[in-house]
Amino acid sequence: MSDEATFVKSGGHLCQGFTRPLHLKDDGLQLFKQLLCAPKLSIRYSPHITFGYLVDIYSLNPVEIGETSAIGAVIFPSYREGAHLEYEKLSPGEATFALAQCLINARNLDKKGFPEMMRLSKSVPCWRLFYSYLDQLQKLMEEQNSLME
Repeated sequence: MSDEATFVKSGGHLCQGFTRPLHLKDDGLQLFKQLLCAPKLSIRYSPHITFGYLVDIYSLNPVEIGETSAIGAVIFPSYREGAHLEYEKLSPGEATFALAQCLINARNLDKKGFPEMMRLSKSVPCWRLFYSYLDQLQKLMEEQNSLME
């Protein structure tokens, strides 16, 4: 739902993504267009950042801003140059530690947010995912979609 931040209300099992344009460099933009076969993407050069292009998220057909979705899993993706696609299920303790590295404004939450992170880590499967190419992820998503049909 977001590559930036996701809101989960304390005690809840719904999330709401906070969206922003996708930032791509020259090579990434060309690969992105090729993989998606998407010549109609809304893309603009951004002089406000060092270099690169911004892809309008609505041209990717995302969930509407403000829409919530049930949390089915938490995935911690990590790019590794030259890596084979690899994923591993995390224990609730490992997932809580991974969430702690991502939690925004933890200082404002009761006990720095740890009770909520532990609750979420115990209630949904959590995974660590390593990849080096976008087509690895596309193949994985296609496999998962075929299993769900």
